[in-house]
Amino acid sequence: MENSNLRALVQEILESPKRSQEEAVIDDGTLWENGKYVIKTQLGGKMGSVFLAQDTSSKQDVALKIIKARGSNPKEEEIERFKREIMILSQLDHPGIIRFLYSGIHYHKGRDVLYYTMEFIPGSRPLSDFMRLSHSVLWSVFLILNIANAIEHAHTLDKGSVIHRDVKPDNILLTDMQKGTTKLLDFGLARKLVRTETFTLTQTRQILGTPQYMSPEQYQNPKNADHRTDIYSLGAVLYHLLTGHLPIQSLKDWKFCNISDLEVLKNAFDTMKIDFDFGNQVHLDTKIQAICQKALARDPQERYQKAENFVVDMEAYLKECSQNNDHFICLSPGNHVILKRQKTNLGIDLHGNASINPTNIYANLIKFSNQCEIFLEKPLKINGREHLKGHFRLSHGDRIEMDSFLVGYKKFC
Repeated sequence: MENSNLRALVQEILESPKRSQEEAVIDDGTLWENGKYVIKTQLGGKMGSVFLAQDTSSKQDVALKIIKARGSNPKEEEIERFKREIMILSQLDHPGIIRFLYSGIHYHKGRDVLYYTMEFIPGSRPLSDFMRLSHSVLWSVFLILNIANAIEHAHTLDKGSVIHRDVKPDNILLTDMQKGTTKLLDFGLARKLVRTETFTLTQTRQILGTPQYMSPEQYQNPKNADHRTDIYSLGAVLYHLLTGHLPIQSLKDWKFCNISDLEVLKNAFDTMKIDFDFGNQVHLDTKIQAICQKALARDPQERYQKAENFVVDMEAYLKECSQNNDHFICLSPGNHVILKRQKTNLGIDLHGNASINPTNIYANLIKFSNQCEIFLEKPLKINGREHLKGHFRLSHGDRIEMDSFLVGYKKFC
């Protein structure tokens, strides 16, 4: 839909008769825009309501998104932001970004409803569903690399750099768990860095985004935050995947309920101090620590200046993981043992410590050039998932748990 047509509809939508929440319900089976789509069920959505629908001509399932109004009718700012989301998403074309399909207006229960459709990927789930699980460092970096490539595309769009401003696990769709492939979605808070913008949606000191993954400058003044705010947010997601907790841990349970919560938020950003002592964890290493520190620098000038630079460092990290023929077991923080023999036993020694010379063997580690496999003798956990028997290929940054003992497998320290 053309920009001029969308703009002309704003006032018309604002003047639509007010409706109750009951009238606003969209039932399963509803025909949409003269039967172009049929609504199947509601999927969710925060900045808008998202439904699973079927394109009646192609018989393909699509995701259909409409404005989620805070009151009975959407406000002008909500309509403008949704309209901008449509225009931005329609200009993005990257395998790591959810694909825009169509936008239009549907007359529903006495009101014009602005909507758009995007691709629906069966079996995909938001990354937030997996944040409480443990993952190898290798898997986490590969996943973040996929998202960083998508963000780089948005930041370097010919028609103007697009800043997402709400990169977080909820807005990252995991399309293949094994491969770590993703789709970036929900550009509801995105903006374009172009000098021709005439409609300002963001005011100084307005909280725009998700504080748990938000850069300090976006909290201070979202209107002035540039593309480097996305790099910080992406670094925050990487940090969360690697460590199991947020960069600013005091924001773990934060949500806005009353005015006092704003003071808590202000204090969290004023006193923010991120723990980068990765040496305290058996699965992490100094190289990934340096990448996280640069992505999460408080001062944007000390951060990666382009998503491309972030991508380059992560690609180099993954290349070193794949090519390095060394294999290490971190038996405790700072205690790394290189695997010299083709076969090494792993378990608990007479003193009750994790050891590669155990009396109580849990597994055998077998080296194959630049790969290593673990053959189980007893049940144990790998990245929090229990395995009773079998053998598995280890990845850099895997966590191996033998009862109460946690050790890490690494290609370098």
